[in-house]
Amino acid sequence: MDYILHYMCGCDMRAVRTLKDYRLLSKTLLTTYFYSKSLTFNLKEFYGIDPKLDKYLFSLAEENNNDDVQTTISFHKNILTTAHLLITIILRIFRDHGTSKRVLTSISASSCVFTSDDSYDDTITLTNTEEGIEDYILNVGCFKRYSYLQNISFKWSQN
Repeated sequence: MDYILHYMCGCDMRAVRTLKDYRLLSKTLLTTYFYSKSLTFNLKEFYGIDPKLDKYLFSLAEENNNDDVQTTISFHKNILTTAHLLITIILRIFRDHGTSKRVLTSISASSCVFTSDDSYDDTITLTNTEEGIEDYILNVGCFKRYSYLQNISFKWSQN
């Protein structure tokens, strides 16, 4: 979620990661079917951590006539839309890699799973030429059949 918000408004990714329960909050917002009894979500928690994020949220609130519920829904929708855009870019990188056929077996708002005859032993760097948007390095999990279950704690982001 840190890069998604950075991509949306240019805010500092490190500041986003300072949010209380960041990992759980990120998982909740990017996995629309995930539910946690231990997490309460209030958009006000996002205010005050970065000036660019504040500006974005104030603008979003204005667009929604300062209706907190509509602003929260719009915020979540924008996160999912941006995540989908970034996943599409990542999918294109994988489709262009190697010579074997790639089969997309699973996709969500924040992850995708491919099968392929040849492995991908590299990282992916998302680069945006727009001023102020930093590069983002993603680790790629490349596993033999069923071996990913033994690596369930794999960390995808190096940032």
